[in-house]
Amino acid sequence: MSFLAEMGEKILFGTVAYYSEQLMTIVMNRLVINDAISLDDSYEKLQEEISTLNESETSKQVYYRNLTKAYEKVTNYIYGVDKEEELV
Repeated sequence: MSFLAEMGEKILFGTVAYYSEQLMTIVMNRLVINDAISLDDSYEKLQEEISTLNESETSKQVYYRNLTKAYEKVTNYIYGVDKEEELV
């Protein structure tokens, strides 16, 4: 159970918070599981899941946009820079 869920907060499917939590869970799992998938692979997997949803194209576009925002947020949190910035 997530911290927010334990605090009584409900995270709605498809929101930036939902996807951020999904991606951060994957990052944390990588710390303890040898065969865990990468963040980039997880992002692609979530994109594939969105494409298979029985939702309108408008809803899917919102989910894609929220997933991308969450991915950028998580990578910025991990690396401390935007993905577009070059690490020196």
